Amino acid sequence: MVPEDPAARREWQRRASAIGAYRKLSGHDDPAEAIGPEPPANNPDLRAAWHEALAALGPVDGPDVRGMTDSLLLRLRASYPVETGWAPPWTAGELRRTRETALAAAMDDRTARVRCPELPGQSSIRMMPGRKLL
Repeated sequence: MVPEDPAARREWQRRASAIGAYRKLSGHDDPAEAIGPEPPANNPDLRAAWHEALAALGPVDGPDVRGMTDSLLLRLRASYPVETGWAPPWTAGELRRTRETALAAAMDDRTARVRCPELPGQSSIRMMPGRKLL
């Protein structure tokens, strides 16, 4: 989104022009990737434009591994199981099944009450506050 503030707009235009200049110079037209991989060293002008476009894109999430040595990258890869071993198990699937089961039980209860309105008492199944059945 283009900023409304004039100073922020100028900065946005400067960054967009650096990216656009590289895309035009390189012929890169992939809509999913702004600038693509770094060009080979035999074209210094294209590489300079790529680095300017990369700087204009700003920082990415996570560490910048491009400048890391092979030994550091191998140590990071080896430490992954240790670093993630302490994490709790992934429970998204169980939570989804629990929500689906609760919704199905509530729907069954509602269906039974519609079919047989003389059922005693209130429903024993409660939905979370703010939630509504279909």
